[in-house]
This record gives sequence, C-alpha cells and structure tokens, in this order.
Amino acid sequence: MHPVSLAARKAILLTLALLGLSGCAPIVAEGQPDQMTWVMLAPDQSAGQTFVAEYRGLSAVDLYLQPGTTSDGSLHLSLFENPSDDTPTASAHLPLASLTGPGFYRLSFDALTDSSLRSYYLALDIEGAGDVALGSATGGIYTSGALYLGNAPVDGQLTFRPLYDPPQIALGLAGEASQWALWMAVAVLLFALPGWALLHLLHLRASGLSWFERAAMAGSIGVALYPVLFMIADLVGVRGGRGLVWVVPALALIYIVWRAWRTLGARAEALRGTPGDSTSRQARDGAASIALAGIVALVVITRFFAIRMIDVPTWGDSVQHTVMAQRMFENGGLFDSWMPYAPYSTLTVQFGFPAIAALYMWALGMASPQAVLVAGQVLNLLAVAALYPVATRLARGNPWAGVWAVLVAGLLSPMPAFYVNWGRYAQLAGLASLPAALWLVWDALEENRARWRRSILVALVIAGTALAYYRMTFFVVAFCVALLLVWAPSAYGNSARRWGTGLRALALIALLSGALFLPWAIHVAGSPLAASMEGGIAQGGTLQAVLAELATWKDAPLYVPPMLIAVSAIALAWAAWRKAWSVVALGAWAVLLALYNAGRLIHLPGANMMQSFAVMISVFIPVGWLCGWLVSQVAAWVERRTAMAGRVVLVVSTVALGVWGAWQARSIPNPALFGMVTRPDLRAMAWIRENTPADARFLVEGFRIYNGRSAVGSDAGWWLPLLAGRANTMPPQYALLNERPNDPDYAREVVELVARLEVISPASPEGMRLLCDEGITHVYIGQGQGLIGSGVQQLFAPEDLASQSAFDRVYHEDRVHVYAFERATCPTP
Repeated sequence: MHPVSLAARKAILLTLALLGLSGCAPIVAEGQPDQMTWVMLAPDQSAGQTFVAEYRGLSAVDLYLQPGTTSDGSLHLSLFENPSDDTPTASAHLPLASLTGPGFYRLSFDALTDSSLRSYYLALDIEGAGDVALGSATGGIYTSGALYLGNAPVDGQLTFRPLYDPPQIALGLAGEASQWALWMAVAVLLFALPGWALLHLLHLRASGLSWFERAAMAGSIGVALYPVLFMIADLVGVRGGRGLVWVVPALALIYIVWRAWRTLGARAEALRGTPGDSTSRQARDGAASIALAGIVALVVITRFFAIRMIDVPTWGDSVQHTVMAQRMFENGGLFDSWMPYAPYSTLTVQFGFPAIAALYMWALGMASPQAVLVAGQVLNLLAVAALYPVATRLARGNPWAGVWAVLVAGLLSPMPAFYVNWGRYAQLAGLASLPAALWLVWDALEENRARWRRSILVALVIAGTALAYYRMTFFVVAFCVALLLVWAPSAYGNSARRWGTGLRALALIALLSGALFLPWAIHVAGSPLAASMEGGIAQGGTLQAVLAELATWKDAPLYVPPMLIAVSAIALAWAAWRKAWSVVALGAWAVLLALYNAGRLIHLPGANMMQSFAVMISVFIPVGWLCGWLVSQVAAWVERRTAMAGRVVLVVSTVALGVWGAWQARSIPNPALFGMVTRPDLRAMAWIRENTPADARFLVEGFRIYNGRSAVGSDAGWWLPLLAGRANTMPPQYALLNERPNDPDYAREVVELVARLEVISPASPEGMRLLCDEGITHVYIGQGQGLIGSGVQQLFAPEDLASQSAFDRVYHEDRVHVYAFERATCPTP
C-alpha cells in the first residue's frame, strides 16, 4: 500500500477543516500496513528511503523502530532531494533511550513549504553508540521509492509515515485548485462555447432549455465537434493544429455575442412577463440548482484530486493515447506514420480522445502525458454532466431527475471515475458526447417534422461520437430501436403520418451521419481493422462463444453497485405501471446493448466488436437516468405536500449523499496498482536520454493477451520511446493490433519474442542469440518489475541478468535497473 496515498484520499473532506486548524497537530499519512522484517542500523552503517511527499508542509516522519542492544546514542535523520546530495533540506534526532518497544516513533523538523509532490531521500544513521532495528517491507509495497542500505538501493521499503502541517496542506491545495480552475476554463473555451453556438444555430428549440441543460448539451456537442474537424482538416490537407484552439472558440464567441445582442429585447420582455403560478416551480428549480451546484463541485474535486499524484497516465490504453496525442501535436493534426515511437505507417483507429488531448497541449503547453491525464478527467466530468438534459427530459422538466443522474454517475457509481485507472479514454470520449446524440435523436423523433438544421447537428454529434469510439455507433442504433419498439407505439399510436415523420427524421439523420463518416470509412477500408470487422460479419460466432460472453454479466455488480441496480429495477417497474414508456425504453436499450454481441449468430454488423465489458462499464448512464427519474417522482410528491421544508430536506439529503459519495470515491484512483511509470522510472528515463546512444534499442517486459495473439508491456519500459526517446520491443497496442507495420513481419515478431522469453531466459545462450537477432542493445526493468497488468508473467528479473557477464548494469536506482547488452558476444553476420 502506498504510504501516503490514503492520506491523499482523506484530504477531499479534510480540506475545509484544515483551514481553521493552524494550531493543530500534523496530519499523519498512513504507513505501510505490514512490518515484515527488521534491518539493523549500527554506528558504522546507513540506511535510507526515497519517497514522494504528497502535500505542502512536510514536517515529520514516523519510523517503525525497535530498540537495539544499546541505546547511548541517537538516531539521526537527514532529508535530501536525492541520494547524491550533500546538503540536507531538513534534519532531526531521536534519542535511542526514548525507544520503549516496537512501534512508530516521530522525528520532526520545520515544515517544508515547497514539499508538495517533490521527491526526497530520507537518510538515517547513528550518532554515538547504540543500534536500532528499522521496520521494513517488501519492495512492491510502495511504488514511489525504495529502501537504501549503505547508499545502495535494495528490493525493499522502509516502514514509514510522512506527516504534514495542516495549514500548509490547505495553502497547497488552494494553489492546486486554481490550476484546476484553469483546466476547466479551457474546457469552457474548447467545448462549451462551440457547442453552445452550434446548439442555438442548428436547433430552433434550444432556447427552451434551462441554462444547465444547454451548458451540458454544449459541452457534449463540443466534444463531438473536434474529431470531425480533425478529419475534415486532414481530408483537405490543412494542418489546423493550434489554430483549432483559438479560431473555433473565437468564431463561436462572436456568434454567441451577436445572437445575444439580437435577442436582448425579447428576453427583457419575457422577464417582465407574469409567469402565472410558476412560483412553486421556480422555488423547486432554485432548490435543485443549489443541490446541483454542490454535486458538480464535489465531482470536480474528486476528478482532479484523483490525478494529482499521477505523473504519467496509468495502465496500457494510456500508452497508445499518449503516443497518438504526441504525434497529432507534432503533425498539426492527423498522421500516418507513428515514427519515431513505433514502426507503423497508417492510422485507422479511433482518434477522438488523442485529438482532444492535443488541444490541451496546444492551449496550455502541456507535455502529452499530463495533457492525457487532464483531458481524461475533463471528459469524465463532461460525461457525467451530459446526463442532466436527458434526465430532465425523461422527468418532463423536473430538475431533480438531472441532479440525481449527475449524483449517481458522478459520486455513487465507480464508473466512469474508475476509467482513470485503466486509461479507458477512447470510450470515455464517446460517452461524453453520447448523451447529446441520444437527446437529439429523441427530440427528432418527438417533433412532428423533420428539420434539416437539427438533422445536421444530430449527424455531426453522431459522427464525432463514432470517431471517438467506434462502438458508440451501436449504442446509438440500439437506442433508436428501443425508442421505436417501446416509446413510439404510445407516442405515435396508429397515426401513419407520425410514424412516417419519425422514420423520415431517422432516415435523414442516418444519411447525414453516414455522409460525414464516409471519408473516414473510405480511409479505413482495406486496413487490418476493417478486415477484422468484415471477418466478424462473414464468420459470425458460435453459440458457445456467445454464451461465454453473456456469462461475463455476472460481474456487473463490480461496475455498478447492487443498490443502484435495485433502484433502477424499481424505477423500471414503476415506470411500466405509470406507462412512462420513454423510461421503460431505457431498460430496453440496456437489454439490447447487452444482447448485441449475440448478433454474431445472425452475422449482425459490428456484433463481434461489441464486448460485454464495454457495455457493463457504460451502464452507469441508464442507471443514472433511471435513478434520477425515480427520485424526481419522489421529490415531486414531497414538494407537493411539504413545500419549503421538503425542498430543504431534498437539498440537504442530496448534498449529504454527495459528500458521502465523494468520501467513498477516495479509494477509486489506484496508481500503486495500475501505474506503470513511477517517479523512479521518470528519473531513469532522464538518465537514459542523457547517457545512451540515440540508436539504442531496449528489451522491455511484457506479456501476451487475446489467447496469445497480441502482446502488451508490463512496466515503464513500454513508455521508453515517448519518455526517453529510445526504441523498445513493445509498440502501442492500437498499432500492434490494427495498423500496418513498416516491416510486414514486425507484429508477428513482437508477439513471438514475448512467447520465447516466457520459456527461456534472455541470459541463456538461446536468449542472447534472440537478443542479437532483435538488435537489442539494452534491457530495462522498471519500478514495477514487469508485474503491472492482469494475468502478467514476469519475463526476466534483475537476478537473471546479474550472473551473465554480457549484461552490464549501468543504472540502478530504487527498483529500476538498466543493463547494457554486450553485442560483441553476438555472432558476426
């Protein structure tokens, strides 16, 4: 367990209290939970620990100690910024005579006002006579450092707890909050302004929506806009790049200001009008707005707080998204060549999220890893907020449905917050714009006529959603089918005219969406990705495979809490009783999505691409809407009978539940488990860039997936091309599976190399011949030791290479090892 991560999670709710605790004791970060062995420290010995301070105001360290045989001297602590420093940043002493038994003992020093997120080396030695036993743990229990004995790293960790000064924590978090505000301001600039302009330009009834409905719709539409713009720019040969950051929002702002000026008189007249008996509705909306503001603030805090201790995006999907964002940034738009990061020469995979990350790189000058983290959390916020308009529409304008939809998805459900651990950003980008697409489709079916302007807007959003995540196409199709089967018979009745109008509206939307997506479809045609989809249609699937896929739904409670599933079931039952068919259609939509994979039995297009897992981690959307609708029914009943008191109870209970949800969400981000690149890895990457040849090629850890058909990396070595500028043996997964390599045999060789190293050591004669054939010059073993991933098998360990003279260890800090492979041992070609 990360020794400071639990304290980070607590800080969400502690921050307000800390503002008034200037005289209170320091905040203690949780230490490693299990002391496993003792390390003896005598006067002629030294020990240390590298770590990362989580907050501003580092003021003490608790060490797990046991008295030694003599206690005449004292334990001396020196704090350095790295192990090679000579001048300490802080120091402290602890008389050995004060040790009474095994336990944590505190060494205090003046609070450091600049310690937040900084790396330190804690050095320990004995002054005078005496000795002491230091508690220690296994190396994998802490990811941001390692135990040092005699100034040399060992595979272990000191058992310790950092402590922080409360007022300094509060000041540091306040400074970080200003940075979060900047990230949100850029989101407004990039997404909300263009989306707002498009909504009012192309949708005649947009003015009838509440301000938050329009804002949420605008953000969702804005997310869908940029993949389409990147595609069009590439189609006409324009490298938009940085211009998209400024030109698109500027044009949107000009239109918004012009439109506001034109409608100023009409709005003033509307404000002077008498709303009749709308007083209770305004009171209801005001109370809901207060609750909404509190919930949205909590969602913002939880999302950005989750990434403050993460330097590089976590798990495997993040590798490909970050490389793609970097190439888009370098190329000013879409690209073909993945070089210098991977030897591939096509781009056919979904690209919406990397395009959005590149926008943040241009807007704020961010490096690609940070841009991916920030863009991912911004989209996480937008995906939650985007549920509001559909929820209020389901509840016929009752805002409590929207408030609770945001609450459920944002704070009570682990999804989509958990996406930060997986780097599941392509799906997240699709889900951020999907609610707007569904709202607009439903609106088109509900109105009595097909409108070209609105159809263009719907088509743009659907096309952008599909370019962000191809599977979103099937989400939209399933929603349309659910509406036609469940909602339309009640809404249209036996009116042939209504049915004709609705079907014509859908046909027009499908035609325009297809036309917008067609250039990219032509681009993808003939690629390995297209061949995979075509093969799925041609081959279909076996009943056994379909049943196995459906069986994975037993894991649904891992992604949606059973309580929320139960509330959703109650909502569906109540909706059916009340004949609220639009709500029942949500249940039908979820069922259709769950069964879409079974369409392989009838060769349904795209059925082989629709994973049950992708659907399960999206179920927070219908669950949020169903829970929100049911609460709106209860809220309406409460408000009718209790007026003001009922509204107060609703606001307080909603915000209180949101605070509880934020508290529970503290355990969602888990870089200790999912993080591949740690602070020690970043230091190693800098060393590699400065101390290895530019043409070096690194053997890195990895393991096979998809029944051995592909392979992925399993520690920071996977990131070497991007972070250190050096080639490695593991390309991004998107490229390996879907793109054309420069060498036709490259993808096969990548997987075969991993398969061979699963059974032979690279230090064996056969293994060294393999490395010679692969052109390997160096070997990288990261802080994660090749053990990051699901079902991972470590390919090689430091002890495997240490005994072979052909491997020269040229770098070793913390748990990171870099070996130079002596190619003079390779046979002459």
